[in-house]
Amino acid sequence: MSDLLERLNNESPIEFKRRTIESLEWFRGRIKNIRLESDTFYRQSNLKKTREYLAGRMYLYGYNAKWQEKLPYWDSFPCTIVLDTYQEGFLGLNLHYLPPKLRAIFLDRLFDYVGGEESENDPGGRRTEKFKVYYDIIKATPKLNFGVPCLKKYLYSQMVTPALEVEPKYWDIVSMLPLASFNKQPTMEIYRKSREMING
Repeated sequence: MSDLLERLNNESPIEFKRRTIESLEWFRGRIKNIRLESDTFYRQSNLKKTREYLAGRMYLYGYNAKWQEKLPYWDSFPCTIVLDTYQEGFLGLNLHYLPPKLRAIFLDRLFDYVGGEESENDPGGRRTEKFKVYYDIIKATPKLNFGVPCLKKYLYSQMVTPALEVEPKYWDIVSMLPLASFNKQPTMEIYRKSREMING
């Protein structure tokens, strides 16, 4: 599966600067017809497996929601940017709760607001090795309100696999992969409810 990530990484048009809306939209279009099962991706992936979750990193992992009988829906294979950690788990942004087009827009804005330091080689500060983003920023910044439906708490006790730590060079690609594994509600209904949360 790392071959897929590397192939898509290498296919990206050279004129597209990575971590821009053009780059994200290109990957969205390139990936939309790819059929992937989350368990197959996990088994075949060469991404680093870890049980350590660090703020600002992106992870994929198997998850069994604790109060699933009370939840209207939940994702059993989240793609999460960790915002903050605590003793029992962490708070993060599960990007799967956004439809791909909104996901691309949200990530583009996220890189604008919380990217790395600008430099001569990276004028936009978008080559950062971790997301510098916090709960308060998501809640207080109107342009980042797309992140509201993505805010979720995860418990270490409910992890059913070690996490795959997504290398920064693959953030654009992995964030667009069709790996969501929603339970109890169809994906399109969850997207509809996410839009309602954003607009409400």
